[in-house]
Parts: sequence; structure tokens; C-alpha cells
Amino acid sequence: MDWWLASFFLGAIFSLFLPVVPDVFVLFSLLLLFIIFYYFPFNYPFNLNKSFKPLRLSSGLLLGASWMLFNAFNFQHLWQENNLKVIELSTKTQWVQGKILSLHTPPNNSEAHSSEKSIVHRRLRFNVKVTHINNIQLNKAIQLRFSWKNATLPLQQGQTVSLKVKFKPAHGLANLGSFNYQTWLNAKSISATGYVVNDKDNQLLTLENTLRQQLFSDYKKLLSNYRPEHELSPLLLALGFGSRTELKQNLWQVLQRTGTGHLIAISGLHIGLVATGCFFIVMLVIRALPLSFFVNSHRHQTINTRYYAIGLSMVAAASYGYLAGFSLPTVRALVMLCIYWSVRLLAIKLSITRWLLLTLFVITLTTPFSLFTASFWLSVYAVTIIFLTLWRFNKMLSTGHKLWRFIKGLIIIQLSLTLMLIPISAVFFQQISVIALFANIIAVPWMSFLSIPLCLLSVLLMPISETLSQVFIMLSLESVQLLWHYLTYLSAKSWAIITLSSINVQLLVLGGLLSVVFLFFQPKPSFRYKIMATTFCCSVAILAVLALGEQSDKKLNNWQLVVFDVGQGLSVLIQRENKAILYDTGA
Repeated sequence: MDWWLASFFLGAIFSLFLPVVPDVFVLFSLLLLFIIFYYFPFNYPFNLNKSFKPLRLSSGLLLGASWMLFNAFNFQHLWQENNLKVIELSTKTQWVQGKILSLHTPPNNSEAHSSEKSIVHRRLRFNVKVTHINNIQLNKAIQLRFSWKNATLPLQQGQTVSLKVKFKPAHGLANLGSFNYQTWLNAKSISATGYVVNDKDNQLLTLENTLRQQLFSDYKKLLSNYRPEHELSPLLLALGFGSRTELKQNLWQVLQRTGTGHLIAISGLHIGLVATGCFFIVMLVIRALPLSFFVNSHRHQTINTRYYAIGLSMVAAASYGYLAGFSLPTVRALVMLCIYWSVRLLAIKLSITRWLLLTLFVITLTTPFSLFTASFWLSVYAVTIIFLTLWRFNKMLSTGHKLWRFIKGLIIIQLSLTLMLIPISAVFFQQISVIALFANIIAVPWMSFLSIPLCLLSVLLMPISETLSQVFIMLSLESVQLLWHYLTYLSAKSWAIITLSSINVQLLVLGGLLSVVFLFFQPKPSFRYKIMATTFCCSVAILAVLALGEQSDKKLNNWQLVVFDVGQGLSVLIQRENKAILYDTGA
């Protein structure tokens, strides 16, 4: 079972390296091979003592690859399913009709009380689930992403709009090492991007917005009433609703330099906190209440009280996921939580390895394009490191007082995560944060036990009492502000970030692999010394090669010519020694 699940995931990964999506015939051939290998397994002739079924166990490779490729094929042929040619549509403006999917900040008080004819001069970026193009209903809805400069309509999530737009197929820039915008669009199933053309006929067809948008708008007003234009207010919007559109550059810079950006992106940490907190609170309430006075039925008294706690825990986690817009990290966390609680409810004995593989299997089935995102690999890698750390240092973490065990666990897990995440962070971002350990070892427990619970309580109490909600907003902002002073101090250090070259990234990946083998798989003592010696020799050799390479470059004074993909026009960088000329003709 474990090997089959692992092979399915490997097949899904291998499919990502194909340059093009194969034809339908190839996809059905893969599926047919999977059926043959799974239902008609063959045994090796030399296996006389036991039945060995290698083809059945490896059939997951074919199923994983075919599943990913079928989804890619369907996404790629959305336009053909609707009898549309996107190239022809992109040559001129079109009228589209659909539902707004993005969360938007409501107009401020002056705009809200102005006349209907006033223009709301704002630049918006939003996703639309398009159901009609030029008044023709589509066979299958298509998700498009637009920008709107000087927007004339106060758009909100859930509204149906009719807009005059111009768009073109999803694309990105082809610069090595830069952010791959096209992959990001594909991960979110966005088929095209464009902009809205200001026209008097642009209109809202329905004014009803979603419950999430209503709560977000009310919470934004409470924030403005308490501390108008507070610098850290966008952090509460990110923690409560997953909205990071209002985060300014200075806030992003502090988060990136300290390696704490994961704390404001609603993911497994936040969902786990809500689920765990709700579970223990419900259990405490049930044990404290004298239920025998209220419930006379013997049937209700004999039901395991954990069932109620688990049910309410799932409801709380799903509600928080809804507030976050069911983003990909949130969906992953909910899938993991559902599998965990289901196993507990059904009393199934499941190893950590199988639980993780089963989670990856369900995630690949439900959100296959999440494999394109860096957050997916970072979260999977982080969860694996946490489990390996708990397994490797089990004896150390299980001795002593509860408080001392908690402190030891926090330090060891955070140290393992910081060190082991360095290689994969280097691969994705070509830089590492030196101060991430010092920032996270304070920020993670601070946010987990103070800022995040206070922020969620302020959202939860808002429909009940705005006064109580504002009290918790004040407490949450003050807690975030205290932590922000510490993070700002760390981020101001000139050595906080180290930018890496490709050879440095390769060196870190090699060191990370050796560290995982040495720390977690407990080789024999003699083999440990060999690994240490090999690691040391490799490091010295690579550093010597780097040093010689730098000296040779200085002696040769080579010219370098770099051509950048800027979307349109041309940009060329001419470099020699420490001087450079940028030649850019503009649009």
C-alpha cells in the first residue's frame, strides 16, 4: 500500500517534466496500461516462495502520470470545449459576464457616502469566473484574471458583473531564476489575463456579495474606527481572512528578510491551531459540565465525548478555511486534518508514513495543480522534517517536566526546520535568511498563542458585539506591534540575507542531503565518520573551485552580455568587472 501510494505521487511528479501535454490517445494508453498492470500482475519466475507483484505495486506511476496529464489536457482545451479561439479573441475587446472570485476592500467612508455617479479611482486586480463572452453562454466556465485602472465600480466577491475587457492567453517572462508567473497562473487554473476597458456600459448585474466579503468589509471598518491607517492593520486582515493585497512593501521586506512570511499565510499552522484549540476547549467544557443533569438518555451518556469535540473541531477548521477563501495551503491542511480525524474516529491504526502518503494522494486527486506551487513543496518538506525530528529525538523530547519538554521541542523542531529548509529555500528563492532561526523561535510561539487567537476572537465576536471585537482588535494589534519591533530590529541587519549563485545552491542541496542521512537515518558509527570526512572534503574542494573561479574571472576581466525578457521591447545588460550598462529601448 505504501509503495503504491508513493509510486502514484512519483508518477504525478514525473509528468511535470514533460515539455508538452500528450494527445488523448497517449493518455488513454497510459490508463489502459495501468489497468493491465493492476488487474493482471505478473510474478517473477525466480520468486518461488512468495507471490511478488511488482507491476501492481508500480502501476501507481502510470495512474499518477495519467491523472495529472488528463487534468492538464482538460485545462489546456477549455477554449476548444467552448468553441472559442483565444488568439482571435485577444485581437480586440470583448464583453464578458461572470462572478467575482476575489476579496476586495470596500470604499472608504467618503466614497461610500458620495453620489452614485462618483468615480472610485482605484486600481484593482481580481479573478472572474466567466460564464458568458459577448452574450454567448459558455459550455464550461473559464477563470480569467483582470486588472482595472481607475475602476468605476466598487467590486466585491460574489457579485456578477458585465465588463468590457481585453485579454490574452496566460503567459509569463522567461528569465532564468525569476518568478514564473505562467506557472503561478496555471496553479490557480487561470486561463488568460487582461485588463478592463473603462466604458459607460460596465455594470454590476447582481449586488449580492458573499458572507466572507461582508465579514471582511465589517472587520475593515472596525479596524479603521479603532486606528485609522494603522501600519500593521494589513497583518490582521491577512491573519483573519487571508487577504494580503494591502501589505505594503516595507512589511513584505521585514517578513522576507526574517523568514516569517509563513506566519501570515493561512496554512497548516493556523488550521492546526484552530482545530487543536477548539478540540481541547470542547473537551474541557464537556468534562466540566454535569451532563447527567441535562441529558437523561443512556444512549447520549455512553457516546464517546471525543466525537463531539472532533466534529466541532472540523467545523471550526472548515470555517477558518472559508474565511481564508479555501486557498491551496488551506485545502492541504484541511485534507490532512480530515484524514487524521477520520482515522481517529474509525479507530484505524495508521503509521505516520502511510498517513503522509495518503494525504499526498488525496491532495493530488483534489488539487492536482498545487504541485506547481513552491508552497506545496515547502509544506510537505516541512511536515516530513517535523516527523523525522520527533522520531529521531523521541527520547530527548519525552523526558523532564511538561514545560521543559515544550521548550526543548520548540527549540529542536525550530532548529531542524531552519537548517533543513535552507536547501529547498535556496532552490526556490536563490537566497537564505541568516536570522530566520532567531526570528521564528520567538515569532512562532508568540503568534501561535497570542496574535492569531486574539485576531480570530475579534473576527468571531464581531457579529455578536462590535465593542468586544474592537477590544480584541486592540489586543491583537498591540501584540503584533511588540513582535514587529523585534522583527524590524533583526531585518535591519546588513547580513540578514545572503544571495546565492547557482553553484552555492547546489552546494547547499548536497549538504542538506548529507545532513538528512547523517542526522535522521542513524548510520553505524564507522559510516558516520566516513560521511563526515566525505562532507568535509567535498566542501573544501567546492570552496577551492569557487575561489579559483573568482580569481580567474578577475584576471580575464570577461565581458558579460545578458538579454532580459521584459514582455515587449528589449533590455540588454553589458557588464565588465564592477561596471555595467543597461540598454533598454522601452515599450
